[in-house]
Amino acid sequence: METNRKDLQQVEKKKYVGNDSIHIVWNENDKEYKPGTITGAFNFVHIIITPMQNGLCRIEIVRKKDKVSKQPLVKFFGPLISGMLLPLDMLPELLRYTTVNGRKSVVYKKMQVFNPITERRKTLEKLIKSFIISPTSGDPTLHRLMSSSEKAKV
Repeated sequence: METNRKDLQQVEKKKYVGNDSIHIVWNENDKEYKPGTITGAFNFVHIIITPMQNGLCRIEIVRKKDKVSKQPLVKFFGPLISGMLLPLDMLPELLRYTTVNGRKSVVYKKMQVFNPITERRKTLEKLIKSFIISPTSGDPTLHRLMSSSEKAKV
């Protein structure tokens, strides 16, 4: 991004930093990376990759926790897991899969969705209810498809 001489704090350049749901950090420092280093309202997961001298990479995955219950806000996802050591050549593909799975977990959490199958079932139930024809219409198939509670309503 270009530097705006009128914007002394360069807000336009910095406004998206830290507002990603998943942060991937490449840590070549001798010190441990602290997940609070880059914060934002939307970050839920830090994937920290530390290259080692033997050609392996150490993986640490830190999930944001609820302030009250201290439970992770995002459910477990993989294939990479915290504490894993893996060769550098395996990292790109596994990191992509892990990031995609982590993003799905974050989206499901934000939407308060347990999983896509549950949502499909709820949607189908709504559709069935809105398009169901009364059993008095003479179609016995529809009557068999209705649950007992729906039959009681009719």
